[in-house]
Amino acid sequence: MFNKLLIILLAIFMSVSVFAKNKNLVKRGKMGNYFPSMATSWKSLNDNTIELTLALGVNTDNVVASLQKWFKRSVIEKKGTKKVIITTKYSLEQILNRLTIIPIAKVKNSDIKIASKNIDPLKMMKEPGAKTKISLIDEEKSKNKNYFMGKVLNAEETFPSVKLKIRVTNAPKNDLGIKNGDIIEAEPIIKIEDGNPDTTDETTSENMGALFLQKNDRMDAIIQKNKKGKLKLLKVQGR
Repeated sequence: MFNKLLIILLAIFMSVSVFAKNKNLVKRGKMGNYFPSMATSWKSLNDNTIELTLALGVNTDNVVASLQKWFKRSVIEKKGTKKVIITTKYSLEQILNRLTIIPIAKVKNSDIKIASKNIDPLKMMKEPGAKTKISLIDEEKSKNKNYFMGKVLNAEETFPSVKLKIRVTNAPKNDLGIKNGDIIEAEPIIKIEDGNPDTTDETTSENMGALFLQKNDRMDAIIQKNKKGKLKLLKVQGR
């Protein structure tokens, strides 16, 4: 009896330790392989649905709310107290890549959006994003002469970065010669540490949104040219 109690207490201690030390659901090794963290396992239920099993002590509501902020036009649902279902256009590998960088923060219950039982996830994923005039880039940054808006024509994943082809819908007011209707190719500025985005780097954390963009997404950012003449993006946000 004592041994069983000791094992239970040890399991709880280890789970709490995992929750305290790890902010991400999955870890990614230098060779691109994935390791459990706050999520102990994952599997594809079908081509569009992935199921995560969470470690003991991880708050499922926090996970759901955090993922909802990042995965646009996806459905994030809680299944019991240990599982989270993600219905999305992303592949399993793309999901796992993103789970290595999404921080799981403590949230209020009011921040959690419960998916309707009558919702059609696949239909939802094909619909345009929510129409809004409010950018996640604050008003001060939007007045920057390098600020622009666009529509993603293609997002080629090169994790830990992404190559974006963008049609400009609201050109920047700088001297780069970019006009409305132009098609440009650009990448976000991301600092790499051990083969992964360094999310402790302020610039990198501001550009993580670029990794979640997909074809037909609306986005905005601050654009600039590096010393080699290539276009780079700062403060990338999906709309």
